[in-house]
Parts: sequence; C-alpha cells; structure tokens
Amino acid sequence: MSSSLKIAQCCISLKGSSRRSLFKENADRFLPSFEFFDAVSVEDLRQGFSIENVRVDVTDLRWTDHERHDPRRQNGPLMFTEIACAYSHIQCWRRGRERGLDYLVVFEDDAVPCRTFESITIPTDADVVYITDRMPRNGKGEAAGYGCGLQGYIVSRRGIAKCLRIFETLYMPIDLQILAHQRSQIAFGHGLTAYRKPLAQEDYLTAYVTPVPYCVDPGRVASQIS
Repeated sequence: MSSSLKIAQCCISLKGSSRRSLFKENADRFLPSFEFFDAVSVEDLRQGFSIENVRVDVTDLRWTDHERHDPRRQNGPLMFTEIACAYSHIQCWRRGRERGLDYLVVFEDDAVPCRTFESITIPTDADVVYITDRMPRNGKGEAAGYGCGLQGYIVSRRGIAKCLRIFETLYMPIDLQILAHQRSQIAFGHGLTAYRKPLAQEDYLTAYVTPVPYCVDPGRVASQIS
C-alpha cells in the first residue's frame, strides 16, 4: 500500500483480554503501527449500551434456515455475543470514517499476524479485502464461499460507507450479513443472499481475498509465519 495513503491498523479486543498479549507479540513483528480498539462487551449490552442509528431486527428469521444445524439458533437467533461483536466492528468503522482513512486494517484478537504488508496489492475496486486464511476465494480472487473473514480484513473508505449503510439494521450475525451483501456471493449461491434486505445496487460490496494470508488461527502459526 502506498505510503501516501491514510491507513490505520487496529485489533478489536475486549479491554483486559488475555488474548491481547499473543496478538501484540506477533503484531510487533509484522505491523509497524497498530492500536487496540476496545470491543463492546455483553455486560455493556446488559447495561443498556446501543449504537445510535443502528436498529436490531429479529422479526425475520428466515436466514436461520441456513444455520438450522446449529442448536444455538433454536432459542437465540441473534445472541448477545453476536450483537456485541457487530457493534464493535461498526464502532471501529465509524472511527475510521471520522479519521478520514483511505484504508482501515481490522483484526480480531484471535488472529495471529503472520507477514508484513509491504507487497500487498489491493484491487482498485475493492471495498473489502480479506487477509485471513478463513475465507475461500475463486479464480478471480473474489470472496466466493462460506467463510469467517472478519478475523482479518481491509476495508476501504468506500467500503466503510457501504458497510455502515448495510448495518443500519442488524439482523444476522455480522459475518453472515457481510457475506450476504457481497456481489460475488450471488454466483456462488450458498443461500445467504436470499435473506438479505434489498439495497441500491451500488451499495453491495466488492470483496476479494489475498492469495496468501496475512493472519492465521493460532493453531496454524508455525506453517504460515514467514
């Protein structure tokens, strides 16, 4: 990424989390500058925390058919932990918008950074670029499949604006709602796109996955760090 661009790197993590030390140990090797962003906790929700202009809607639960083998969905379609996670990412995007960033690099604290960003290439039309090993890609490098990409991703200035519009209403877990609003997922046809709320065509996300991961799960550290 060009040094002339305004970029920030952050790790979303609960304040006081034991995961911070492992993340920092590896981030210090590969990220020249990053900051922790305090996540919203379930206790915050119990105390009445909410985000202005973000509505939580659990009236349409058709999407849970996609997750019908997950026993959690029988009694709690959208769990407090998932609402807190979504709020954390939304707050982080809003901070990026306030700072006028060109790109925001976001990690969750269970990610392990495994290489520098010196050689990374971001497609000019990208709204989101997944940098984790947990998101599949097609031959064009597009995000195409069912994966958990929010462990590590880059979101552009335009992508931040789109994500904030997509999440004016929160009605799925954030990783599923993001997937449902990606252009490339329609062709893949894993079903989530059938449950998304309609947007203007220009608001759907153009999402890619890097050829190599820039962060991995802790169990895969030895094979990926270079």
